[in-house]
Amino acid sequence: VTIETSGNSASQNSPCRGSSLGSYPQCRWRPPPIHGASMMSDGSPTRSRGRLGRLTLIRAGRGGAYAEEFQSHGMVAIGWPEVGDLGGARTREEIGSRLAAAFPYCKRMQIVSMLGQLCYFSIEIALDQFVLTYDPMEKAYLLGRVTGPYAYRPDLIVDLPHTRPVRWIRRVQRDALTRATLNSLGSIRTIFSISQAASTEILALPHQLSKQ
Repeated sequence: VTIETSGNSASQNSPCRGSSLGSYPQCRWRPPPIHGASMMSDGSPTRSRGRLGRLTLIRAGRGGAYAEEFQSHGMVAIGWPEVGDLGGARTREEIGSRLAAAFPYCKRMQIVSMLGQLCYFSIEIALDQFVLTYDPMEKAYLLGRVTGPYAYRPDLIVDLPHTRPVRWIRRVQRDALTRATLNSLGSIRTIFSISQAASTEILALPHQLSKQ
């Protein structure tokens, strides 16, 4: 199954072949939220109430091309602009119908892959959930906290119009991470959860504010 790896749509990354979609299954891919996390005065997570869960990484377009915009606008964003504003779509079925209309020649499993990421991003990410993105210019991962609901903002990044507001609170240099953690961060998905061990390592590194 081909999965989006940038702000471009899946149809641009690979030719889609027609198939019958039928009904949409539930989104099986759900990065687990952080449990037992309280925050310090600056918004950073603290481990005072138990073990933290796995972090979610949201890529800033192909090769992290929009990392600066993520930081300057205080947000994370994903592509598939063809589906339009999802602000009124509150179920998987509604988002699935939008995808089927936007990509009529995509195979069912391609739609399911896009659906899992779009419905998680627009509906299921919780307020105060911690997310990561990679800044290739600084060779660093940014850790932030989601501060608001989904918004359709093509005026900010036209290729990545689906957004969530984020307060960036920590910068972790790539060279400070172990090889095992870097491997956990290597998925080609637009959105994915990293391992428990990698999450723990990132959260345990010395605090460094981002440049926002």
